[in-house]
Amino acid sequence: MKTDVDSFSPWDPKNKGVAYRLGNIISLILAIPTILICSHILANAGYSPYLALAFFPLAIPTIILHELIHAVFQWLFSKQKPHLGFKRPFPYSKLGPNSSVTRNQGVLSSLAPLFLITLGLLLAVFFVSSLTRVALIIVAYLHASTCTGDLHFARWLLRQPSDTRLRVEDMTTVVFVALKESSS
Repeated sequence: MKTDVDSFSPWDPKNKGVAYRLGNIISLILAIPTILICSHILANAGYSPYLALAFFPLAIPTIILHELIHAVFQWLFSKQKPHLGFKRPFPYSKLGPNSSVTRNQGVLSSLAPLFLITLGLLLAVFFVSSLTRVALIIVAYLHASTCTGDLHFARWLLRQPSDTRLRVEDMTTVVFVALKESSS
């Protein structure tokens, strides 16, 4: 029994552009109510409502943690060191060259930071003061709204057959392959 590999679907850079634009639109739509709610919470707690804007820089360590979580899951599933870097000024993590994961492992790697970080921040809200609560809500919002690319990628992966593997041939070529069993 031998396994043949058919390449059928590269990750299209246009999809990344769509995810990026979608993320910007969702962030803008959610930014106004988030700032208003946080300002209201701050005002009711006796603080200046403008203090909500001061919490936005707290998202920077969250973005770095987000990419490190991607890297940990990529390493666990591929057993190879992922590639970490910065591109237009954001950090990123991707599978290293000549590594591969299953479709479901790719979905889990893609969504892990969204669930782990956002859930952790929202659970912490129940154990902190009102000012810290507002900061955590703002950071959770910012984090969740920047995960649209991950959600888009996971959705795209789930549309592929279940026996699909995500394979990185080199640092610029990402290929999805269907593994077929042949009877030779």
